[in-house]
Amino acid sequence: NDKWNVMAIEREPGQWYVGGTMAAFTGPPPFGWVDRIDIDLPAGARLLGAESSPDAATLAVAYFDPAAGDSIAVVDAATSQRIGTVAVEAAVRPGAWAVTDRAVAVSDGVTVTTWTHGGELLGSQTTPSDQTADELLARHDGIAAVHHAGATALFADDGVTPPRLLDAGGITVEHAVIDHELDRLVTVDYYGRIAEQDLDVEGEPVHDDRFAAGNATSVSISAGDGSTIAVGATNGRVALLDSSLAPTGGLAVRAVPAQIDDVAFNPGSGLLSTGLAERITALSFDDNVTTWNAGDGAAVHSFGGEAEEVADCGFFHSRVAFTADGSLMAVTSHDFTVALLDAETGELVHRFETVAGTTLDIEFAQDDELLIATSELGTV
Repeated sequence: NDKWNVMAIEREPGQWYVGGTMAAFTGPPPFGWVDRIDIDLPAGARLLGAESSPDAATLAVAYFDPAAGDSIAVVDAATSQRIGTVAVEAAVRPGAWAVTDRAVAVSDGVTVTTWTHGGELLGSQTTPSDQTADELLARHDGIAAVHHAGATALFADDGVTPPRLLDAGGITVEHAVIDHELDRLVTVDYYGRIAEQDLDVEGEPVHDDRFAAGNATSVSISAGDGSTIAVGATNGRVALLDSSLAPTGGLAVRAVPAQIDDVAFNPGSGLLSTGLAERITALSFDDNVTTWNAGDGAAVHSFGGEAEEVADCGFFHSRVAFTADGSLMAVTSHDFTVALLDAETGELVHRFETVAGTTLDIEFAQDDELLIATSELGTV
């Protein structure tokens, strides 16, 4: 690529080489290895990972010492001399530690603990979110914590300044990086939505939904001539197609990406109902079911969506079924019940208490005299 390529390789336990090569090994020397760093790890130590500070002046290497547990060695990148060693009481998890220009930080999921490069403890602080801090990213004088369900928080690296919640989250973050030049945190969530947060200014992150196309989850064809096809997706939108699959419009069920788990046309009125199955916490889901006029995109009525926590609810499927005349509709809830609604008004007619366990599917049968529900436990 006509540019310098730099790599760091551990040849022997504790013996690191930093190398650089010119493209195709052409041009003036040097070639091959240009620097060697001997960190002098304890006997039997196992490497856990390496990080460099944003200013590239410091290299930190995490390792497991059979005699002392997990530790982090901090090395001056210019002289290859060890600056200090951080003794970590908890396990050093991949991605859950970082080195700034002046400190080392480690997260155990609930607290973020900070030390100087020399190994002096600065302090421990609890994350400002109820989610676990799974990844730490270093800025020059602080740490951004990324939580498993999308929350982000900013810590100073002095171990004293209270952390600041940047985003409450709600959607799993797949990738995160700090742009050091602009001092901003950039994340990509499960749906492909990009969020950019200025770390020096308080305020909401800027979202870019251009790549949040979503995955198709469900389809329904309008009754009668079948002129309209509705396709639900994980980005919170419903695509409307004609019988030749040409786009004719769409519905924005949620302003932000959310999983539409089911779509169903009412065979009587022609209205379209959508069922969400968007995880909120480990035990709660947004199970809202909304009925729409597909022609103008107006919401007619809505049911559910309280997102209460339900014990043992590890997963949920939203399902919507209609009687043949479209007068009644049945919908699933993540509290293991099935609700029977007046399809015109959305009013609750009856709630069926199923056996404990997520309902997988529902269907009316025998001229709409019976409602059949199947469960994850294998029951009908």
